[in-house]
Amino acid sequence: MVIRHFARLGLAALVLLLVACSSTGSVTKTDVTVPQTVKAPVNVHPEVAPYLPEFVDALKSAGFIVGTTDNPDALELKLEFNGNPFNIRVSASLWQRGVPLLSASATNPGWGTALARGIAVNGRAESALESFRNQLAEFSTHIRIVPDVSR
Repeated sequence: MVIRHFARLGLAALVLLLVACSSTGSVTKTDVTVPQTVKAPVNVHPEVAPYLPEFVDALKSAGFIVGTTDNPDALELKLEFNGNPFNIRVSASLWQRGVPLLSASATNPGWGTALARGIAVNGRAESALESFRNQLAEFSTHIRIVPDVSR
């Protein structure tokens, strides 16, 4: 009976460690004009690659096209992953000419991420996506999207 009680407490503690996370984001407050085509990310880590379509869908919902372009003013989508088992982080950002205009990330520090990595990665990706969508909504008030003539 006592062992079962401690096992339940241990499971509850593990769940709390996996659920706890920190989400952050930022967006430019400057009005900018951007081409409609956003450059697709390159070299996406395999653990977060399955979530890329959801970030692309968020951009499409905001009126963008994600693909290839030679336009130097095009935004570039970056999807990054820190796989450190004690500090898993998923980040998404939009850059223009080497300057970040929008960023969103979610971090889950703690030893629990090493025990249930798949759950931790999924949770961080979902949190980063939610933050990305929120930042994108704010970003849309500061941008003017124009057709990409170099497509």
